[in-house]
Amino acid sequence: SKGIALRLSNVYGEKMSKGNVISDILSQIGSRVIFLKNCHAVRDFIHVKDVSSYIKEIALKKCFTGVLNIGTGTDIKIKDLALLANDLSGFSDAEVISKADYKLDSIVLDVDRLHELCSFRPDHNLKSFLLTRIGNQKC
Repeated sequence: SKGIALRLSNVYGEKMSKGNVISDILSQIGSRVIFLKNCHAVRDFIHVKDVSSYIKEIALKKCFTGVLNIGTGTDIKIKDLALLANDLSGFSDAEVISKADYKLDSIVLDVDRLHELCSFRPDHNLKSFLLTRIGNQKC
């Protein structure tokens, strides 16, 4: 029997867990020091609505078997993500510190096969999402 396994990068969206790095960063916006588990990590983030669009397109094609990575293929260092969020909120002088001493840790999926198979490309970007969430927090 043939099947497909989808490997998702770091998924974010409106109802995401409070226990993820984006929620952790947003909860500390405006602080002089932002403490994160590992600010040296590098990740690939994709919006949940983009994931669902990819899954729909893949399901309709019914011509692929094996493992398929779903992500943007774009990397961002967690420290840079925290600084971006802080800048977007109007606070640009924060220091970002890891809670523990971690080595560089990079998880960015190779999405070449995904792009060969699908015509869809992500409609959502992390910066716009952060702006929306930061705006909602100020209300």
